[in-house]
Amino acid sequence: AQAKVDQSSARQPCEHRITRQEKLRTTLHIFDRFASRRGALPKLPHSFIGLIGLSARYDSSGNRGSYKSTIIHSMPPSQSAQLAAAAAAGVGLGIIATLSFQRGARREPDEDDEDDHGAARARVWRSIGGAVTAAQLYVGDKLGLYASLKFLCETAYAATPEDLAFHANIDERWAREWLAQQAAAGFVKLLPGTGDSRLRFRLKRAYADVLADPNHEEYDISLVRMVPALVQRARTALPEAFRSGRGVAYDDEDISRAIDDAHAKHIRLVLLPVVLGKLGSIVGRLERGGAIADLGCGGGNLVIALARRFPLAKVVGFEVSDTALAVARKRLAAAKLPNASVVDARETPMGAAGPFDLVTTYDVLHDAPKPEQLVEEAAAALAPSGVWLLGDMAARDGVRENVEQHPGAATMYAFSTCLCMACALSEPGGRGLGTLGFSERVAREMVLGRGLFTECRVLHEADNTRWFEVTR
Repeated sequence: AQAKVDQSSARQPCEHRITRQEKLRTTLHIFDRFASRRGALPKLPHSFIGLIGLSARYDSSGNRGSYKSTIIHSMPPSQSAQLAAAAAAGVGLGIIATLSFQRGARREPDEDDEDDHGAARARVWRSIGGAVTAAQLYVGDKLGLYASLKFLCETAYAATPEDLAFHANIDERWAREWLAQQAAAGFVKLLPGTGDSRLRFRLKRAYADVLADPNHEEYDISLVRMVPALVQRARTALPEAFRSGRGVAYDDEDISRAIDDAHAKHIRLVLLPVVLGKLGSIVGRLERGGAIADLGCGGGNLVIALARRFPLAKVVGFEVSDTALAVARKRLAAAKLPNASVVDARETPMGAAGPFDLVTTYDVLHDAPKPEQLVEEAAAALAPSGVWLLGDMAARDGVRENVEQHPGAATMYAFSTCLCMACALSEPGGRGLGTLGFSERVAREMVLGRGLFTECRVLHEADNTRWFEVTR
């Protein structure tokens, strides 16, 4: 290989390819960075909305009666032919999109001009460009191409298509086309030269951190694994859902892992060091013992984190998704924490297992068909002096405020139709809150309006998540 890596080390999978299950963190701000660098996708919403525009499928809470199950269907069996087809389609459309961008996609549209066809076409192509670029991100992550590039660039500053093909064990022609698209998109840098006889590409450190280093605080690519599922779902389930008004449930391991690991970053960087510190005396009580329940625990990341943070306390996760329960039990078995467990809430309701000093609920209520039932469950399980730590999307108050003020509204509403609202309407009489439906006003009305709690105050807001402290 041109990187002058000896054969034995070049053939060894790098660290980040070995830990593939941990190579998950949210990809949203990758698109923001791409947009600000290239100008082709001025805002994240336009880039991610393109996924839905082509046909999207983003799952939400399949078998789970009232809980959110964090899961997405991945591309059907990861055979090389399917991956090659996805990459080829993405590159082909990406080339067309680039030509369109060069013909005026970067100009600012006049929102008051109803006859500005150029602006209309530009917006469409920004969305298409975001979609097919996300497909390339998906392939790069799935095949470990970013991890290989990171290793090669740390070793020899830059890499040729031959280097990448050798190290990642892929075909050289495919490596060259993928690198060309990544360079045009701004994720890698094409180094200066003449002609195509010796193309050299560099993955800059910031992009290596975001795309290829699971241990870095800026690592942020996990949600790109939703792309095939988003595309597939819009082709299949959503048209009928739109016509009938009935939602779409979800329960899939790939979606679960993607969202769970996106949550893991927030738990590690925000919830444990910042939010818990604002809870007051309850923290000291849990350090001496007590009991904690995680309502809608998904894959068990928060259960494990809390069990490690409070080793003398009992921590129990409650879940109804079969897939999520299987993932959580596997993770807990590997963690070997004697104070942590997860149970099927259909068999053991949380109220019957209490009382608990702390109940946590993270990113669940806006997806739940019957969120009021979860409020009742939390109240039934909580000790008289206990605290309910409730985290959900940092939504504005109503459609107008979200559209006009929320910087990610287009993306969030797209997620909602594909996943969150779809899940929240998956049962008869579902509330259908959706991704941006659980605002401060809705939270207080739902939590305080039933007479079960007396206070609901905002503790902290970060990473598009708002944390409430709820007490009796």
